[in-house]
Amino acid sequence: MDKLEYEMNRVAEKAAKKASKKDAIKAIQMLKRADYDFDMVLREILQSYGDDLPRAEIKKITKKD
Repeated sequence: MDKLEYEMNRVAEKAAKKASKKDAIKAIQMLKRADYDFDMVLREILQSYGDDLPRAEIKKITKKD
């Protein structure tokens, strides 16, 4: 893998993570509007986004939003 290809992969990974985080935030907001409690929201988001985002980050954005 040459340097350009490596850099392009890094940018793509960063963009995918950012998109996943935005999607998770939208899902959190939707679940909260549906009156899910914190534990239910956390469980659903971990199930849906746990492979893409670290657990600590999911807990942080779940509490924030």
